[in-house]
Amino acid sequence: MVRRLAYAGTAVKEATKIMGAYTSMAVPLFNLTPNLIYPFAISVIPSITAMYVNKKTEDANNIISSTFRISSLISIPCSLGLSIFARPIVSLLYDSKDKIILPFQSEEVSAVSIAAEMLSILSIAIFFVSMVSVTNGVLQAHGKEKLTIISTTVGILFKVVLNYVLIGTKSIGYYGAPLSTLVCYFVITVLNFYFLIKYCNYYPKIIKTVLKPLVSSLISVGGSALIYKIIVGKLGSSLSTVTSIFIAAILYFIIIFAIRGVDKEDIRMLPKGEKLVNLFIKLKFLR
Repeated sequence: MVRRLAYAGTAVKEATKIMGAYTSMAVPLFNLTPNLIYPFAISVIPSITAMYVNKKTEDANNIISSTFRISSLISIPCSLGLSIFARPIVSLLYDSKDKIILPFQSEEVSAVSIAAEMLSILSIAIFFVSMVSVTNGVLQAHGKEKLTIISTTVGILFKVVLNYVLIGTKSIGYYGAPLSTLVCYFVITVLNFYFLIKYCNYYPKIIKTVLKPLVSSLISVGGSALIYKIIVGKLGSSLSTVTSIFIAAILYFIIIFAIRGVDKEDIRMLPKGEKLVNLFIKLKFLR
């Protein structure tokens, strides 16, 4: 145990440059989607609170379900897409020539490569961060904001312990940072949903909220990844990355409507929602 702690302390000190690449390149990309969803999650709190006060429980639960679906529709494809395309996206956005020597090794690795590898793990947490934003908002609307403090505290404890232990494990090393973050938000999400079920009597609709966006994302991102491999030799990395992401977005849009993964009520919650609903009806994406 003493040897593990000593190694962990040394590894953390020698990984300063690695963490610099991680925080300056990977973390900002990771934060994009949650920052988009957070204001949306907060904006529904007054409506949900008012409906519960007026005993309109069913209407409140419908809004909650739509909020969860919209968050999943955005966060799941972003999570998978950023994970699969982490390296080409980081290479496209950053032109760093910095080289980093890995702790306890003589091998030099580019900062872009390190950031991309860590982002591929960290981006999986995007979905859980989005769920934390929504569940926190719903619990607050129910007057259960103290429960969010409990779940967040437990998640932070997991992160602190795992961060130290995993980074101090030679076979894991600097991957411990994004892994501990992923576990942190996963724990908070699980606890928040437990609180929603126990204290708010709300049961999430897993199939429509998670499974349909997940299936659509797997097909669209997987297909675009294959296309990227085919065209990257001809078009180059940058143009191939942009083209593949564009194709993934179109495929996802088509598939999610084809399998009825989104409702009119969900779209109406978005800015200009009513106009979007009318447009999609004209285009026959919605009935």
